[in-house]
Amino acid sequence: MSTSLSIILIIITLLIGVGAGALLHKLLGRGSNYYRQMLAERDREIDQMHTHMHQHLSQVTDMAEQLHTQSQQLNQLLARETQLLDSDIELKRRVRLLNGQSAMTEEEEEAALSLHAPRDYAEEVDTSPLSSASDARQNDDPQPPRY
Repeated sequence: MSTSLSIILIIITLLIGVGAGALLHKLLGRGSNYYRQMLAERDREIDQMHTHMHQHLSQVTDMAEQLHTQSQQLNQLLARETQLLDSDIELKRRVRLLNGQSAMTEEEEEAALSLHAPRDYAEEVDTSPLSSASDARQNDDPQPPRY
């Protein structure tokens, strides 16, 4: 009888174990479905955000390209108009700088290089405190003070 009682206890324990396992699997399966659904919603939201960001960035890029094109057209218009007005040299220089060119034309650069700086005709007198007394004696003609 003890063997039949042992067999019955083993069978009952196995049935209880199988039932508890099925119940836990069902409970844990519900939780994982909930988390799967939450992850799917988050993925969908992230995809929507990527789509909106892509649209926004493409709009900004298009606007920047339009702005660049319009600024180039404006610079070309300014260059044409300043060529019509030959008298304003400063305006020509500024337009050339806007277009990325040199501020002066080749003729203006050559003219600027051909100019010489004026010479300083003043006498050179060493007035530093370290000058020797013999230098001061050589200059016998005192200059009147300048006010």
